[in-house]
Amino acid sequence: MKKSLFTLLFTLLLCNSLFAIDFYNGDYKAALTKAKTENKLLFLYFTAKWCGPCQYMQQYIFPDEALSVYVAKNYIALKIDIDMQEGKLLYHKAHQPKGPMGVPAFIIMNSNEEVLKKTAGGMKLNQLQDFLLKDKDEVVIYKTFKNQILR
Repeated sequence: MKKSLFTLLFTLLLCNSLFAIDFYNGDYKAALTKAKTENKLLFLYFTAKWCGPCQYMQQYIFPDEALSVYVAKNYIALKIDIDMQEGKLLYHKAHQPKGPMGVPAFIIMNSNEEVLKKTAGGMKLNQLQDFLLKDKDEVVIYKTFKNQILR
């Protein structure tokens, strides 16, 4: 009985991690290049280890199968730790002209580093799905400091 329960629990945990959003394993510049090459938008997720809502999103929202498939198809997703030097600088530059907003923060930008959407705060699954829906017109909210993001 204990062995069966352990096996079931392990299987559920494994399945949950199979469908988590696959965040790009590289830096901002490499993710931007990949987005240009694959003709995709960039989905920036700003987080911190101490952020409770960030941990909630990672544990309960990002593992959704439909969400992870949609993100993989349409975006290059990049997870950025704002407590790291590069992440802190990118966080401040990407939130211009209005400055920092808190974490978790989410920004969708095109490969020209133009911000299309941005928001902050933890979200329920349906809220994140709505945020990630591609805007057919890809209306630019504002232009970031292109070529100066990581200087």
